[in-house]
Amino acid sequence: MEACRQIQLERDTFAEILKGERATWQQRMNQMSERMCTLREEKECIMNRLQELETSLVELRKQMTELPSLAPPARPSEVEQQLQEEAEHLREELESLAGQLQAQEHLEAASQRTSSYRPS
Repeated sequence: MEACRQIQLERDTFAEILKGERATWQQRMNQMSERMCTLREEKECIMNRLQELETSLVELRKQMTELPSLAPPARPSEVEQQLQEEAEHLREELESLAGQLQAQEHLEAASQRTSSYRPS
């Protein structure tokens, strides 16, 4: 009888540990999901800004070709150079965010596979 009580106590202790671990994993999954949403939003904003900058750059280049050519500049204008630098920076940031998003998605998929595994 004492052995039965001991086994029940161990079972109850183990069940509590599992419940706590499940809550921890659920919290981590929620945090990862929120982070993924944030990364997607940031990626979309950066893509929109990049598109705006590329459009501005095209417009500036068009305006430059339409101007009467007195003496062609030896290098890009300061504004054009700034736009190119900002566009390049945003491209790099976009690549970084895409990498982070992909890593988060892989982690989430792995966590879902792990959490769906229930030994019998």
